[in-house]
Amino acid sequence: MLSALLPSVLLVSIALVACAPGSYRPAPDILFAHKAIVFVPGADASEVYHRARMYLARTFVSSTDVIQYASEEHGRIIGRGLTSIPIDNGFVSSSHDYLFLFDMQIVDGKLRVYFDDFYSTLDGARFPARFEYGVEPIREAVNAMVAEMRSELGTGDEFLEPESLSAL
Repeated sequence: MLSALLPSVLLVSIALVACAPGSYRPAPDILFAHKAIVFVPGADASEVYHRARMYLARTFVSSTDVIQYASEEHGRIIGRGLTSIPIDNGFVSSSHDYLFLFDMQIVDGKLRVYFDDFYSTLDGARFPARFEYGVEPIREAVNAMVAEMRSELGTGDEFLEPESLSAL
């Protein structure tokens, strides 16, 4: 009986794999890294640093847990954030929590921020973002974070859009 079902099960399995969306192909890690520049005209590095810290305090529930390293003297804030991103993998649409690394480099009049190291979380386990279907939703989430950052820092949205590092 089992041997009679085996060809049917094999055929159905092959059909399901063949019909799976192409977006399940692994994407290069570089596609998940993004950078943006936030201009703060007329503000010195100290002022940009304080505005960035205020943005982080208002954005994250516990900015002290998010910020891993901060140095006003060196113009650097590095941290790990968590955001919820809607993902459509071709079979089902759902919201996934993603941990990410951000690195803010601050100088007079601007802040350069890098987003990288995206991991989805499920029941405490971490899974690196690695499939093509996740690239665009993560890019959209980064764009939204940068737009909010620009608004909070008082610069509006008229400057450079975040770019995938692969485009550099």
